[in-house]
Amino acid sequence: MAFGLAEYDDLEGVAWLWQRIDGVMNKVPLAREAVGNNPTDRGKKGSKRHVLVDERGVPLSITVTGANEHDMIQLEKVLDGIVVKRPKAKKGAS
Repeated sequence: MAFGLAEYDDLEGVAWLWQRIDGVMNKVPLAREAVGNNPTDRGKKGSKRHVLVDERGVPLSITVTGANEHDMIQLEKVLDGIVVKRPKAKKGAS
């Protein structure tokens, strides 16, 4: 993912004006330790993908956790997982 995103950043430029983060739960019937009970599927085992995208929908970071992990608790992990450098803000810019 890092190589493709770096190439995209060189060609088009990541749209840094705003980003969006969301999570989606998946069933994992043959799950092991890395998953958790899915609160929306009667406690069956599941995982959750937490994805951060730029304003064009290009993924900047993807983190996988147990389905019972809340999105807000994973925010720092997802932000730390961004694989391209965000440009520094210009002086006087908000």
